[in-house]
Amino acid sequence: MKNVLIVDDEETLILIIESRFEDYKDQFKVLTASNGKEAPRILESNVIDFVVTDRNMPILDGIELLAYMSANFPTIPAIAVTAFSTPDVEEKLKKMGTLRILDKPVNLDMLAHTVLKGLARSHQGGNLTSISVSNFIQLIHRLVMTMKEREGWIRLRTCIPGGNDYFLSIQFF
Repeated sequence: MKNVLIVDDEETLILIIESRFEDYKDQFKVLTASNGKEAPRILESNVIDFVVTDRNMPILDGIELLAYMSANFPTIPAIAVTAFSTPDVEEKLKKMGTLRILDKPVNLDMLAHTVLKGLARSHQGGNLTSISVSNFIQLIHRLVMTMKEREGWIRLRTCIPGGNDYFLSIQFF
């Protein structure tokens, strides 16, 4: 069963989202955090497949949470919801790897569709998409640190049609 973490300081909105997502209980389980400070504990203690976070929260806002996730859980896809969207905010959220930004009040059908699409994309046979170069380097570093005394290959494929495949040889030490 896949797990979706909803992070928002508006308790009523969390209850509404949980109620709407009851229709998908056979596809994913909903976990909730009432602020960005609770979310890392949930991320550390559960396998989370997708995160929906509010942007504006009093304790560790959505941008700070996404920065934490980028450093510690770079493969977990996330979307942000916000009532205070500006081009600057959207740019910050996109830099954090956010798949999508939804405006409040949230269209619950659109949110459900986005979560389902994100969950499907996150489990496509090992493909890694929508990741920054710095996050990719962090993943490689973690791989090297956990796979000591082995040798292996990592195959990188460009997203450009007709692009070349790149191979990175790693000698684990």
